[in-house]
Amino acid sequence: MAGLAPMVYRVDRLHPDRSRWVQASCADVGCPEHLHGWATVLDESTPDGARMAAVVRSLRDRQHVETRDPSGLTRFTFAPGQKCFRASEHVVAPALYRIGAQGAGGRPVGVVEVDGPQWVDRFAEHSARVSQITEERYGNV
Repeated sequence: MAGLAPMVYRVDRLHPDRSRWVQASCADVGCPEHLHGWATVLDESTPDGARMAAVVRSLRDRQHVETRDPSGLTRFTFAPGQKCFRASEHVVAPALYRIGAQGAGGRPVGVVEVDGPQWVDRFAEHSARVSQITEERYGNV
């Protein structure tokens, strides 16, 4: 692209915006517990184990199967597709697209940042402009 004037060609780059973390679901982050299910094993002979087992039994937003193993431990098995116990900690950096023209020396000119839907709109508008200019200059190619 050497020799082209600035603003002749456009550069789009996708990058995560690490300054704006947002809450995400287990599915959004590919949480292994959500994807494959998990088991919580508790020793109810201890105060902490008994308290945690009572908490798990009181949950209404997660389905589980409760079993006892030969050693007396209580096993709560959760099927895939449910939010895990760390769901409130899941966050993602939203993807932003940097759109700008490539200037002299490879320096970006007129850079703006947009989210996915805005990028799609701007790309469609830019493609339409390029097609229109090409047709005006060179005919229907």
